Amino acid sequence: MCEENCGVTGIIMGNVCAILCFEQYCSYLVPKTVPFKPEHLTTEFVNSVLRERNVISEEQCVTSVKTELFGVGDGFFSQMHRLHLTYSPSGAGPKTIVAKLSPSHPKTRIAGSLLSLFRYEFEFYHEDVANSIGLRVPKCYYSGFGGYGRVCLLLEDFAPATPRMSH
Repeated sequence: MCEENCGVTGIIMGNVCAILCFEQYCSYLVPKTVPFKPEHLTTEFVNSVLRERNVISEEQCVTSVKTELFGVGDGFFSQMHRLHLTYSPSGAGPKTIVAKLSPSHPKTRIAGSLLSLFRYEFEFYHEDVANSIGLRVPKCYYSGFGGYGRVCLLLEDFAPATPRMSH
């Protein structure tokens, strides 16, 4: 993979090519294994995630997913979406979950890739680091990393809670 063997220039050019060329003009060539845009968060995908994590059973299913952008300007290196879910039968799972997705701006995605921010956050949730150190974080239903700034986290929604700053 170029990210490991081409140096900083190769990483930048690989990201520019992936983000500005392939995703915009040849989207059929972009791997779909990690949803990194809100339109990728389909009922089928959310169903499979919640079933795999034993949040809902095989007899239960998500019937609709409505995305709502929130926290604009707060999460510089991500897009935050609240997913409003409906189920059959009604109330089978959480009413909302939070999707933390790739930033929409190419410069931000390139910077996040160069600094490995997306990989580190993915690994934090994927390896359940918080549990091993006793840190309270939202439950992670899904963590996906696809390179080139393609990242998706589906997290427990703590709303209406807000961050508390310590002094």
